[in-house]
Amino acid sequence: MGKQSISLKHLLATPWPGLLAFKLNWLVLVLGQNHLLPVSALLLIPLQSLLLPGSPPQSRARTILGCLPLALAGIMMDQLLGLAGVFEFPNAGIPAWLALLWLAFSLALQNLSQLLLPLKTGTLVIVSSITGTVAYAAGNFLGIIHFGYSTAFALTLIAICWSLVLPAQRAMQLLLPSRITATRLLVTALLFCMVAVPAASPASAEEPAWVTIGKGTFRKFFLTIYDARLEAQQADFQFPQTRPFALTLFYKRDIASGDIIDNTLDQWRKQQVAWPKSWESGLLQAIPGIKKGDNLRLVVGTGQTATLLHNGNPVATFTDPAFVTAFAGIWLAENTTAPELRRQLLGNPP
Repeated sequence: MGKQSISLKHLLATPWPGLLAFKLNWLVLVLGQNHLLPVSALLLIPLQSLLLPGSPPQSRARTILGCLPLALAGIMMDQLLGLAGVFEFPNAGIPAWLALLWLAFSLALQNLSQLLLPLKTGTLVIVSSITGTVAYAAGNFLGIIHFGYSTAFALTLIAICWSLVLPAQRAMQLLLPSRITATRLLVTALLFCMVAVPAASPASAEEPAWVTIGKGTFRKFFLTIYDARLEAQQADFQFPQTRPFALTLFYKRDIASGDIIDNTLDQWRKQQVAWPKSWESGLLQAIPGIKKGDNLRLVVGTGQTATLLHNGNPVATFTDPAFVTAFAGIWLAENTTAPELRRQLLGNPP
């Protein structure tokens, strides 16, 4: 019995239980997002805190406080990347689950601090860059995080930004006092203000709170062409009555603009939509060529107008209500040629 107690005590003194708790936290927050936020906030974050090295409770309290500057700096980094269009967040600020994930990550680094401190700066930069890139690439692969630019370009920017994360964490650990002091509190307060100001700005207050209605995948001859996501401001979505709404296509392969236009006209023929010549000229001016990793987003406003965005950049505004309904109806109308995708987008069960 004594040997078992010693072994358990030795195991708890290693970084692995804390890292295992972080991995569980990552799965809960990434897969459950805001739906499982209470589980992480009330159970897994406290569990990670309990598994931190140091003698409780004063040493642990100082360690947790020491995590806050890095967590807030990471939140600010993602906030700025979102404002730059690298990430497509539903609202102006980063999601609550992602903010809490930064705290969980900062706690996990405390478990690894003794392993990371001896590393050379160059090695730390490489490890940091790979860690962040893999994490966000996994989130994008799972459909949790969406990029506003091509996948390669977005991941390159993320790798550059993340190359500074672990070096910054070590610098904070070495330069900031290890005890609760005015210096540490000041750094935390300044970073908190830098995060809070963009989220509280009037511009962000006007942003609609999008609700994901459903997601789906369009395939042709067993090839995935694009993933699709339908969002609205209300969960009870009815096409074409519900306004506003947004339909986003995340392309998995290169497609020429001419092919997209030809396919659009072909879909209208199959749906027996009669269209004037002006619609064709409008499509020619609006539809860009698509590269793998690009996205097209159709945002339909409270009226009958709509904006088309390519990788987050507006490329066209449509003011003809009939065109807007017909264009969105390719995916959402009852007589769509892709009923399974429509079912997925509307969130209907099998």
